Amino acid sequence: MFVNIVKYIFELVKTAAVMLLIAFIIQTFLIQTYIIDGISMEPNFHTGEYIIIDKISYKFSPPKRGEVVVFDPLESPDSYIKRIIGLPGESVKIASRAVFINDRKLDEPYLAGLTETLTASQTFDGKSYTLRDNEYFVLGDNRPNSKDSRSFGAIKISQIKGRALLVFFPFRNFHII
Repeated sequence: MFVNIVKYIFELVKTAAVMLLIAFIIQTFLIQTYIIDGISMEPNFHTGEYIIIDKISYKFSPPKRGEVVVFDPLESPDSYIKRIIGLPGESVKIASRAVFINDRKLDEPYLAGLTETLTASQTFDGKSYTLRDNEYFVLGDNRPNSKDSRSFGAIKISQIKGRALLVFFPFRNFHII
């Protein structure tokens, strides 16, 4: 009887160890969860929502315009979530409450329904920002209430932790990004 109990406990410990190892590998290399904190991405993301980010896809292909990413800004210990607007080598200009990429107005369907996207004080004074290799210009969807590349400049690919895949909690807000 004692031998059976020891075998059972050993199997439990072994199973738990394997599960922890698998969870560690998944969270370290493949996906990770984050909790949205703040209003900078409203109305598309809200405080308290849990998201899953994909940590591996940018190892194989570069980020694309319009994708939502989680990254570590150089100035803060907290991770930020923003949308990629400008890609390496492009010129970004914000003027007349619109974003221009290489002097062409950017179509931003994810901002549909927002009454105000950029305020006069956040127009970047109409100056262009030219991105270098491995640099990305990011903006929050809630432009009047977002600390983004307009304030801290472009981010490097090395700062990006991953691409937002889906909102999974609260369940009523579940959606694929």
